Amino acid sequence: MKTDIEYGDFNIYDINSILGFIKENFIQLLLLLLVPIIIYIVDHISNINTVIFGLPSPVPNISHPNPQVQQQVYHKKRKISKK
Repeated sequence: MKTDIEYGDFNIYDINSILGFIKENFIQLLLLLLVPIIIYIVDHISNINTVIFGLPSPVPNISHPNPQVQQQVYHKKRKISKK
């Protein structure tokens, strides 16, 4: 059975073939292993950020800026009577 992908001399049972594959694709394999570490670090930083901004303000008179609520203005409609 022949496929379109050519593997060259790669053989999973030969240690020299595996070492050659690792040498050729070292950067790609390193990046693949670094992905979970990067995700863990970003998650940790996000948790620290949540803790910092969840604390109350150290100055009692200053609070976190709240968005201003716009007041809705209601206009009464005039009834126009026809004479």
